[in-house]
Amino acid sequence: MEKAKWIVRGASLAVVLCFFLPVMLVSCSGLEQPVSLANLAGGMGNKPILFILPIAFIIAAIFTALRTVTRQQDINYLWGELAAAVVGVLITLVTLLSISNQVSQGSLGIVNISPSFGFFILLATFVAFGIGWKM
Repeated sequence: MEKAKWIVRGASLAVVLCFFLPVMLVSCSGLEQPVSLANLAGGMGNKPILFILPIAFIIAAIFTALRTVTRQQDINYLWGELAAAVVGVLITLVTLLSISNQVSQGSLGIVNISPSFGFFILLATFVAFGIGWKM
């Protein structure tokens, strides 16, 4: 049980760190620029709702640190971890899909958005979180 908590904590910390890594490449006329979720949430994309992703995973990590007295509390904390992670991931997916849709409609195909190395690291942390939670 303790090993699983550390996997969830590590994955949660990795998601928070990956929030600042370039997760996509935006290219226009041959020029590629890496963009992080923090850039999209702040100045570049002006989508502050993306800040829910790191906050949600910080909350999930906090749930792993809470002491449990009964088995029911332990189960409640596990569901709290999962709920926080799912909310963060869903809001991020919906926001990124809406941004991608807005860019493709407004750029007439000139701007291309593709995943960067940070996207795959972020995806791996989501998988690690799921494995740790399942354990």
